[in-house]
Amino acid sequence: MLGLDVDPAKLALARDLGAETEDLSAGQDPVAAALAFSRGRGVDAVLITASTQSNAPLHQAALMCRKRGRIVLVGVTGLTLSRATFFEKELTFQVSCSYGPGRYDTA
Repeated sequence: MLGLDVDPAKLALARDLGAETEDLSAGQDPVAAALAFSRGRGVDAVLITASTQSNAPLHQAALMCRKRGRIVLVGVTGLTLSRATFFEKELTFQVSCSYGPGRYDTA
């Protein structure tokens, strides 16, 4: 498991939970980091928890995925997809909302 972020606290939590991490605060390329982690094969799945109007997280997720990889968007990002990338790799894309006690149920 690989965790990519710019927040040192989130990276520390990811490491505590067993993930390898890459600090992107100095402008490192997240796609290059994921491809290095996967030894050039691409990652199986990407979970996006970012909040931005930019399409970059989704585009980067598609580039770092292996063929038939999966992308799940839990955060809020731009949703302009590159049809060519999704088609060529046969990627699966899902938008998910957060759940849990108190989230949608006031009791």
